[in-house]
Amino acid sequence: MLATLVEYATDQLGLQELTAEAFAFNEASMGLLESPGFVEVGRLREEEWVDGERVDVVRYGLLVGEQ
Repeated sequence: MLATLVEYATDQLGLQELTAEAFAFNEASMGLLESPGFVEVGRLREEEWVDGERVDVVRYGLLVGEQ
């Protein structure tokens, strides 16, 4: 489903770059983002509070032509 969204965003909307974020502890979300070609472009250390503790947020990017 994410691949369909990426295709729509790039082909139909003409977007050149897509970004997304996931909590660093959420390996399933990170794997989902990596499957259509998103790559890690940054990490915001201790950016968010989750269940009473600070967690990292991983930022991903996808440029048209990299997918």
